[in-house]
Amino acid sequence: MANTVMIPMPGGMVWAPLTAVSGRVTVSDSCYYCKASDAPDPALYGHRIDSDDPFDFLLAAGETLYLKAPDAFRATYTPGAFALLGSDPWWAAMQTGNKAVLVQNYIEVNVKRGLQFYLRHLFPSVAIGATVSLKFQTGAKPVVIKSREVTFNGSSRIDYQAVEGGTYTGGTAIVIGNENLINPVATTVIATHSGTPAGGTSFRDKTIFGAGTPAGGGSRLGTDVLGRETILKPNTLYQVKLTNVAGAAADIQFEFSWYEGATDL
Repeated sequence: MANTVMIPMPGGMVWAPLTAVSGRVTVSDSCYYCKASDAPDPALYGHRIDSDDPFDFLLAAGETLYLKAPDAFRATYTPGAFALLGSDPWWAAMQTGNKAVLVQNYIEVNVKRGLQFYLRHLFPSVAIGATVSLKFQTGAKPVVIKSREVTFNGSSRIDYQAVEGGTYTGGTAIVIGNENLINPVATTVIATHSGTPAGGTSFRDKTIFGAGTPAGGGSRLGTDVLGRETILKPNTLYQVKLTNVAGAAADIQFEFSWYEGATDL
């Protein structure tokens, strides 16, 4: 029988070799992994292993399994364990149609793990030609933007611009929500609104046109293409600017939804 060992891993987002022998591994905290014949590039994120989920891997000749994560963690490793799948009762039952595989999308999983966040802010009575803004400062984790939503009335055109870097001074804190109210994970993002943005490099611009007449309190909605995600760098300042271009003074509401943590390729 294969011997199971527990191996401490250093953290610090440094690739650390685990083993050159195929097997099964579980980790105490979610981390990245890659298989390589030489020391991996430090800038490579790799793939993700979730905490406490058994991961079976097969290494080619000369390959080594490398792991890394922001904080120190433990890896429990069993050499050759991947070969046990064929004798697993659940696996055998699934092959004969007596067990099912449940498939969930990433947002559902993120919500259950307390890692899906959102913010929402209303800018009232934005005059024609005026620009409002907010700061989105990432922390130690990468951020995957899942959706952006702009709702407004009065205006017939809102211009949206996302900027990386620069400076953002002053402003008022925006409360960040978590979609899991039972066991939420603390956010690493800091968000403020109505400060003073300056500089930076624009990387996403979008014009949102209103349709019809927003009489009687009607609103217009603008969203990005469904399924289009943006991965933001950790420890980086981002700015969002919304300009009321035409029409009339408008109430503009902006909403972000995002995930924080290792990306899974």
